[in-house]
Amino acid sequence: MAVTIQIDIRGDKELVAKLYQVDATIRKTVVAGGMQDAVRYVAQNAAVYPPTTEANSPPPPYYIRGTGTQYASYNRRESEQLNLHWDTRVNQHHGATVGVVENKVSYAPWVHSVVRQSWFHKMRNWRNIERIKQDVEQGVVKIFKDGVTRALSLLK
Repeated sequence: MAVTIQIDIRGDKELVAKLYQVDATIRKTVVAGGMQDAVRYVAQNAAVYPPTTEANSPPPPYYIRGTGTQYASYNRRESEQLNLHWDTRVNQHHGATVGVVENKVSYAPWVHSVVRQSWFHKMRNWRNIERIKQDVEQGVVKIFKDGVTRALSLLK
């Protein structure tokens, strides 16, 4: 099961009304380009690990990020490198532009899901998707505002 972050832009009616002031090509570029920038921004933010804890240092067993659980004489090598697998996509159809950021690593729900996050991940300050969404919200809004400003400046 994938961990998916969905971003809902409020005030989109006002944004669309402003964009109708500009050429359809510019409008499409602002929305599609803005969404591409937004999903990349969200994915980069989601990939940030919390600081290491006692779980990431000796004595064995301990977890080495990007490798796996280290025992006295071997490492299980079970890491799927969660931070490297935030995938993004942008779809446009029926006048809507939808951006999706998701992580399909097998253990992602136990790290980032609101409902399924394991207590030890929560205790070690791993952000669930709601927290990530809160952390990126203002940045996503700024991406779209800047795009609208650039588009409107082309009219002058």
